[in-house]
Amino acid sequence: MPSESGIGWSARSGVVLTDRMRAFLDLLSRESGVTLVVSSGVRSATSQASALRGKLAAGNDIEDLRDLYGRRSPIMELTGHPPETWGAILASQVARGVYLSDHMTGHAFDLSGDGHSTAEMYVIRDAARSLGAEAIVEDIGTENMHVHVEEV
Repeated sequence: MPSESGIGWSARSGVVLTDRMRAFLDLLSRESGVTLVVSSGVRSATSQASALRGKLAAGNDIEDLRDLYGRRSPIMELTGHPPETWGAILASQVARGVYLSDHMTGHAFDLSGDGHSTAEMYVIRDAARSLGAEAIVEDIGTENMHVHVEEV
């Protein structure tokens, strides 16, 4: 069940969005011509840790996480510890002004691939880029396929 919606888009229950994200989603849905479902928005340290553990549960390993986050110091610090401690470690990083993900600063969101073809996901990605955002299609060919959109 969506927690909120706009022109041509909805957000899953519990997803936190900024006003800037909402405005961008209105533009993106018009530009892409595709109905959008936001699966992730602003993340707390706890929700970021949960997202990382979800990637492990989906079959990724620690090396995949390190590659995904560019082997920067926040992910390297995190993956040296058991996953159940990651929320506290991320909270400690945030307290020092260090953010693993742009989701944690309110500058990224994910769009679900549920019900969309891979081709439609690329249409969404291209539309986001035409509006000035960075966007990539992740987890292609899996049930977790999504478009990750940054700097909105």
